[in-house]
Amino acid sequence: MDRKSVNRGLQLRFVREYRKYSQSKLCKEIKGLSQANLSKYENGFEGMLKDDKVAEIMNHLNWPVEWLDRKHSTIYSSWDL
Repeated sequence: MDRKSVNRGLQLRFVREYRKYSQSKLCKEIKGLSQANLSKYENGFEGMLKDDKVAEIMNHLNWPVEWLDRKHSTIYSSWDL
């Protein structure tokens, strides 16, 4: 699937919140990750984080990075955005 057809930032946010991490907690645990850049990434500015940093985040959250490139239309149905 084309990466432009999925919102990787929104999906990363879903995983982070599912794993019960706040942005600040995650940033404290991952060296070189700023809360400002994480927030921008989660809000659609994908250029704010390099692919290797996104992979590190997903690994830290114990979730496959490939999951970000799949469309998950039903995961947000009960999630208050």
